[in-house]
Amino acid sequence: MSASCAAESDDGGDEAIAESADEIRGSFPVGTKLQTTAMLNQRSSPSPSARVLQVIPDGTIVASASATPRAGWYGVTWNGKTGWVDGMYLSKPSSAGGSGDAGAVLSLHGSGAIQLWDQTFGRRDGADPLSNIRDAAAGRSAKTSCYGGAPCNRVQLSSRLVSGMAKLRQQYGYKYFVTAIAGASHSAGSYHYAGRAFDIDQINGVKVNGNTALARAFMSACSALGAIEVLGPSNRSDHQDHIHCAW
Repeated sequence: MSASCAAESDDGGDEAIAESADEIRGSFPVGTKLQTTAMLNQRSSPSPSARVLQVIPDGTIVASASATPRAGWYGVTWNGKTGWVDGMYLSKPSSAGGSGDAGAVLSLHGSGAIQLWDQTFGRRDGADPLSNIRDAAAGRSAKTSCYGGAPCNRVQLSSRLVSGMAKLRQQYGYKYFVTAIAGASHSAGSYHYAGRAFDIDQINGVKVNGNTALARAFMSACSALGAIEVLGPSNRSDHQDHIHCAW
């Protein structure tokens, strides 16, 4: 996406949009985790006219690279590059949605970065992805479905699974639509039933449909984040319209 799509005013400056309630202030030790609150230009120096190094997606976790801000600009590192961003569009990572990574995923759902389906393929059984993550964020076990081969019980969602879901957005910048976590009916012994897998059918607003470069890249990102089972159009004939990642 071009730099002009990032959070900027009409005159090209990053700082002119109305102040965010979550805007950070003051200094932070190098390495402190901060979160973007808009699609944000990272620049080569602390100035709205400086060269754009890259565009950082909304909801991304970045690391502070300079202990002291300069006129409201913060040095941050993300995706292998270090540069400057306007502090107006940075906040400390929110835990408002709940504790840990489940709260982060819930917050990303609230911003539209991760879409969690609120149904289980037409069923309102409380085992849908949104309910699963809400339960996890509240410290509760997640419900599985009670139809087909599903076990009709409750399971703790894997912390590695939920962390992977958050990092697919925070580190890789993907927007995606989750169709199943612990719920729905799957094959016997499925990682879904153990709270260790999720399925998606859209990436960056595009439906998964065959062995595309985007589908392969998403699958590779799951593997890089530690997924032990990654199924999709490139390796399974019965996964041409969705991707399955399990931890």
